Amino acid sequence: MASPTSVGEWVQRVGLALLLLEVATAPMWYGAVLPDGKFLLEILAFTTAALATISSPRSSMGWARIPIFSTLALAALGAFQLLGLPHGWISRLSPNSALLYGRTQNVTALFRRPPLVWRISVSPGETASASLLIAAYAALFFSAALLGSSRNRRRFVQGAILAAGIVYAGFAAITEAPIDRIHGPFVNPNHLAGYLEIGLCLAFGLLWTEILVNRERAAGLSDKRERLERRLFAMGWKIILWSVVAAALALTRSRGGISAAVLTSAIVFLLALSRRGRERKWSVAWRSGAILLTGIAVTAFAVGRYPLLRFLISDPRDPSSDLRTTLWKISIEAWRSFPLLGSGLGAFREAFRLVQPADLPLLVEQAHDSFLQILVTGGLIGATLSVLTVGSLLIVLLRAWRLEPHREERSLLLAAAGVLISLCMHDLVEFNFSVPAIPATMAIALGTAWAGRSDPDRLPAPRPAAAD
Repeated sequence: MASPTSVGEWVQRVGLALLLLEVATAPMWYGAVLPDGKFLLEILAFTTAALATISSPRSSMGWARIPIFSTLALAALGAFQLLGLPHGWISRLSPNSALLYGRTQNVTALFRRPPLVWRISVSPGETASASLLIAAYAALFFSAALLGSSRNRRRFVQGAILAAGIVYAGFAAITEAPIDRIHGPFVNPNHLAGYLEIGLCLAFGLLWTEILVNRERAAGLSDKRERLERRLFAMGWKIILWSVVAAALALTRSRGGISAAVLTSAIVFLLALSRRGRERKWSVAWRSGAILLTGIAVTAFAVGRYPLLRFLISDPRDPSSDLRTTLWKISIEAWRSFPLLGSGLGAFREAFRLVQPADLPLLVEQAHDSFLQILVTGGLIGATLSVLTVGSLLIVLLRAWRLEPHREERSLLLAAAGVLISLCMHDLVEFNFSVPAIPATMAIALGTAWAGRSDPDRLPAPRPAAAD
């Protein structure tokens, strides 16, 4: 008869396999925006969370409970928006929702239809879908944080995310026209860029780990050529890996994605240097700077001049900056129609139509700014919960990074913080968080990084950075 320990280990392995399957399949079906893709993503997320809970019942999330609970609270807000409430309550909580349901009921009464269920959400189907997806993201973070309990498992998940990004982008580069921006399984090249930003930060984490440990790889070897060969090989393939992901991102020619990646790389690099002792900081700075410049040169050679040219010329297929500004202004007007509780998670299109001017003959489904999007659909309460989720998640990751004494886990935590920073910056002008594959993959990456943290309550005081 199998022991409880061995049964739990097998359950964890099945959960890890499902997590890796999620990584591999999430970008399919246009980034899981279609019903089949969403359904598969949610089934895998909730099943994986159940297996992780069964096999690791005593594991603690630590401070990550704050972003997990705030994410679940946002999903609960969507559930509240779906509740059937008395007319008087709806009139007080969301007057415009009551007005819309009243008008609709006047029409349906002409055809002797049953009375409507009055809700805050003006698109119940979209709100139910959005609430389930948000809960699935929390489940994926939770699952990765429990299942990534060993260094090898975390490496498997990191490798799966990087491999998926390279495979999807590589296939796109081969099959799509050379003059076009690659988009892979996504409809929009900007979304492929957002997806690749996750892999780029993880590749930086691997590269930074190698920068910290590279000298030790030749310890004990007396032959100089063998020492040099071992160190160059270990560093070389990580530079190439980072360059390949960066080249794929550049081929999307996404202004927002490339700008966010460049700024995030600079921020993460400076943060990484801040952990070094004063006497070693400049030594590490010039070596790592030279390595990163080598990676940038390889990337530039691989992709050519077209990504740079796109920053200098306009692309008529993209929404212009003037159009984006118009969408933002109208989105603010839409929020004013549903200020406190929003129009219903996922119901941006319906709320936007109410205030859309006649001289804007477009079907607008996204605000091209994730904060404005959640402000319209979740109101002030939803926006507050979103800021709390992102802010607390960034704080707990950086706090864990500052306390972490192990170099590989520390680099992974910093890379995870970079993922969050990069996507938030990109989503000031885009809507990556509305494409399920991207937040789902991000949740797995961040949860895996959190799994590697050391509990400061069980550790001795961290050593000085100079002794690292």
